[in-house]
Amino acid sequence: MEQDLHTLLVPPNLRLSHRKIASGFAQLTADDWRKWTLGISQCLIRGRGLGASRVVHWMMFVDACRLIVKPTVTINEAEEAHMATPFSLFFYDNLQLFKEFGKSSVAEYGNTIATINMHLHCHLLDNIKDFGPIYAFWCFGFERYNGRIKKITTNNKDCFELTYMARFNQQVHRRDYVQRLPS
Repeated sequence: MEQDLHTLLVPPNLRLSHRKIASGFAQLTADDWRKWTLGISQCLIRGRGLGASRVVHWMMFVDACRLIVKPTVTINEAEEAHMATPFSLFFYDNLQLFKEFGKSSVAEYGNTIATINMHLHCHLLDNIKDFGPIYAFWCFGFERYNGRIKKITTNNKDCFELTYMARFNQQVHRRDYVQRLPS
């Protein structure tokens, strides 16, 4: 699959930052997982001998993610991802998409496939209603800050935390400082 990935022409917004997937996707960031799920996997999953039911199973997950993994999402889209869509109604009986994905994963692959994230999928609708689009509260922003943390130069002595917080506050409040300057 990795060889096929290297030959695949994808738009810039779907390019993975790390193109190594043979190691069990260990190098992928949250944004890479979004790109893989919503774009690349759909091209690479077919014709791999997985069987029609497994492809349909994956596409059900992709369909639900497509509705909510974006900067803005309507309540109708969140509810559609939470409940069955016309595509999934053909294969399933009006069940919640994410819940059905978790249940059918266990049925297809065994209990070891079930993770806490699969359970949390069932609560995404409530979280979106409480906190807004998942872009507002998932780990993309956290990963960006991890990249910034690596770039902070320190004096290699104690109190990295103080150095980090000072730099963090400077960056966060930079606009405030500029706006306070006399015009």
